Amino acid sequence: MALKAGCRVLGIAVLLLPSAVTDAAESVVGTVSGVSAESIEVKETRGSSRVVKLTNETRYLRWITHRPWQQDTGVDRGLLEAGRCISVDLARGGAAAKVVHISTDESGSIFDPCRDAR
Repeated sequence: MALKAGCRVLGIAVLLLPSAVTDAAESVVGTVSGVSAESIEVKETRGSSRVVKLTNETRYLRWITHRPWQQDTGVDRGLLEAGRCISVDLARGGAAAKVVHISTDESGSIFDPCRDAR
């Protein structure tokens, strides 16, 4: 009886899995290569470039990659500048930024998330 109930749970999980995978947010990681009032151009860590639209709903957070973990995450759009390492969580559809995580670590430092791709 317990085996039968376990199979039902597994079956339900398998049925839900495809929808969970398709709802996963897409992200872009790389360095800023251009900034305008409406968009940013990101040179991705794999080498290609991508333009991402910025909206009034786009949020900006500090990308914390090392201790102290309790650092203030508050940053503003003003930190978006050429060479800055960022991670962008895209909104549904993939054209606009939902959240932009901005690294404040020095470019090329041991803590720079884009260090290996530079």
